[in-house]
Amino acid sequence: MVLLASTPQEAGDNLEYTVDEVIEALRAEGFSDEEFLRYAVPLLGYESKSLETNIPFTQDVIDKESPSVGIFQINVDTAAPQIFQYMARIGDEGVSILPRDSEHKRALATGNLTLEQEGRWDLLKVEGDAKDYAITFIQGLDLKQQAELFRIVYDRKEKEQEDKSFKNVLKELYPYTTGRMYEYNDDDAIAFLNNIIKDVDNYLAQPPVEVEEPTTTPNYAGRNYEEDEGNTDLPVDTFKFLGTEMIPPEATKEVWAKALQRIYGVTPPTPISIEKSKYVERLENKNESRPSIFTNLRNMITENIDDVLDRQQQFNREVYGRK
Repeated sequence: MVLLASTPQEAGDNLEYTVDEVIEALRAEGFSDEEFLRYAVPLLGYESKSLETNIPFTQDVIDKESPSVGIFQINVDTAAPQIFQYMARIGDEGVSILPRDSEHKRALATGNLTLEQEGRWDLLKVEGDAKDYAITFIQGLDLKQQAELFRIVYDRKEKEQEDKSFKNVLKELYPYTTGRMYEYNDDDAIAFLNNIIKDVDNYLAQPPVEVEEPTTTPNYAGRNYEEDEGNTDLPVDTFKFLGTEMIPPEATKEVWAKALQRIYGVTPPTPISIEKSKYVERLENKNESRPSIFTNLRNMITENIDDVLDRQQQFNREVYGRK
């Protein structure tokens, strides 16, 4: 079973995700092209594999030289604007680390430098407590959230490139690993690729899971009775519930018509007969031996509502002088 925002499985002191889960997380962010997935998933797996266990997609892996963090190895130095933009998007408190309305914070919010700031690339980076918090922040994201952040980082990098092919964008994001796996034929990277691509292909070869549209089995007026007793051809969405009985709109209109006539002397624009409606007749003809639920409804009105209506009339006369 594939989980988009699954809880990582424990692997020693680390946390890991499966190939299937990573593919589905990428698909959820619009990366559905199979050629992209066959190229990117091995790349991301190699980027995020544990040096201790050699297991790919390990949550706690940190490349301290970059520094890059998490399943998608987000570079905290080069992607600081996107990280803090994502913090703001989900309402994380980390955005408060930088002084409010500071020049630095405004640069991170936009990811761009103004003409006056040209060359001041330090404004697009974070250091000290802010950098430490960014690393911790990514480590605390689940797979779905990391994929959302990756989408933001990827889109920004794509926007900066003349060559917007996914291979070029991924090369810009992961130059070292792309070189080892797809250009220099590094033995370790190629061995990893040949192994993980089997899992990728096996998963992509599976027919897509068809999510069936919810089918509503029609509830009928006699659904509360024993099977096949009291049923009509009236589907449940034309009914309203009253206790355990289902009342069609016509009967509801009859009740309101009577109430309006009793209290205010109002006659609806299209008078509704208080006599048997066609729905009542159909029910009674369908099951003559069973008392109509609408006959019972009229009895309930007579027994329980008339007194309330009389008191309302008296109140209207005393307070408003209305009949």
